[in-house]
Amino acid sequence: HTCQQAKTVETKPKHRRVETTPVALKKIAIAQTTANTQQK
Repeated sequence: HTCQQAKTVETKPKHRRVETTPVALKKIAIAQTTANTQQK
């Protein structure tokens, strides 16, 4: 049951809204760019 509960938490509409906010997208983009620069 724990696995099913984790899946439901991941698919919650609220979680999706947070990920699709402009601020969140900017943070994700910054994180990706910093990760890329660190790898090089």
